[in-house]
Amino acid sequence: MANSTTIVTDLTSVATNGPSTATQANANNANGLSTVGGSNGLTGGSGAYASASTTFYGGEMDYLGMVQLAILKAKELAILLTKIAVNTDQASDSTNQALIIKVLNDLQ
Repeated sequence: MANSTTIVTDLTSVATNGPSTATQANANNANGLSTVGGSNGLTGGSGAYASASTTFYGGEMDYLGMVQLAILKAKELAILLTKIAVNTDQASDSTNQALIIKVLNDLQ
């Protein structure tokens, strides 16, 4: 699986799909769960989460609430980056502006 290039859309799909029974059980596990990058559910895409360099921890949580919070934060990040991009001078700072636009395109 490739990395997401439409973060808000993909997270909205996660919320719409809802958690499976097994995911709900994991989210209600008071002892928490952990996995090493590149194993179990962290095998898709690339980067730190797909490699065996770090252990990541779960734990008891409101699964859909946290997904909705992630969507909100992604939208807030898009608003902030839009303001930064607008104020970035294209003539003298085109490299930074291009990088910001690249991230904004991924946040759709």
